[in-house]
Amino acid sequence: MELITGKTGEQHVYAADDAAIYKMMVGSGDYVLPLGNQLAARMNGTTELIVSDGLLITQGRLARTRASSGEDHLQIANGVDGQRRADLIVAEYSQYDSEIDGVPTTLEKMELKVIQGAYSTTEWKTPSHTTGDIDAGRTHQVPLWEVRLDGINFNSLIDHRVMLNPVIDTVQNNLSTIQTSIQNMAESMSESIQSSLTLYARRKAVAYQYQPSGGTVHWCAAVSVPYPAFNPNQVSNYGIQVYQNGLLLTDDDYDIVGYWPASSTCDIIFDLPMLADFTTSSTRDEVQALLDENPVEVIVMKIAGGE
Repeated sequence: MELITGKTGEQHVYAADDAAIYKMMVGSGDYVLPLGNQLAARMNGTTELIVSDGLLITQGRLARTRASSGEDHLQIANGVDGQRRADLIVAEYSQYDSEIDGVPTTLEKMELKVIQGAYSTTEWKTPSHTTGDIDAGRTHQVPLWEVRLDGINFNSLIDHRVMLNPVIDTVQNNLSTIQTSIQNMAESMSESIQSSLTLYARRKAVAYQYQPSGGTVHWCAAVSVPYPAFNPNQVSNYGIQVYQNGLLLTDDDYDIVGYWPASSTCDIIFDLPMLADFTTSSTRDEVQALLDENPVEVIVMKIAGGE
């Protein structure tokens, strides 16, 4: 292992190191970045293509036509009367052997090239281009534009650029679509669950003290009236929910008991932290005043298919 971002006393930072960072940020694809004229192109007559300034990234390598350097002018071969031809304009990365101070070395370059296509009397055939692994020293070509000739006349200019902004927008749109799908699925499941439940009672609880034979003091609520079909004896076919100040209280946190006692005034038993200090000597009015400040609402549901 070697240190890259640090002072080591010798030259040790290479273009491949920067390329690795760029690949982590935008991937290893071929993109035109939103800078300047974004390598826009236009024809000058029928034999010259002019490419404006812009920035390109391919497999982490950055290449640029600077506005201060002017535009690139590419020559397009004359067409043939009665024949159609498509020429592909590419940005080509390549390596070549050279020397620096008499020492053999391998250098890199990026340049615009025209790949001339084959003639056809009926269609335009887009020429093939070369793809390769830059890290392995292979030549790699990035398609930018396609010039179509119909006979000796210019026909059209086809854009092959892949812009980085739309790629990011596509990812964001996909994430938004996934989020919407999950939300719709959750709503659908919620509706399905709700459709399988029959709401039998929903009202603020009128709390009473309840002391079962074990001696522990609980609080209970009468919630079944005026629902005569409600049968608290069929516990297995019913579900309950208890809310306080709009928040659902769970069995684990508040010791909400999921059964109905043998009492004419109670349909559900519950223990709440705010009632913990009240004993059997506490008056109903005191408890009710506390519940009025911190309302308790009980929902009783019957599960579909239950008796």
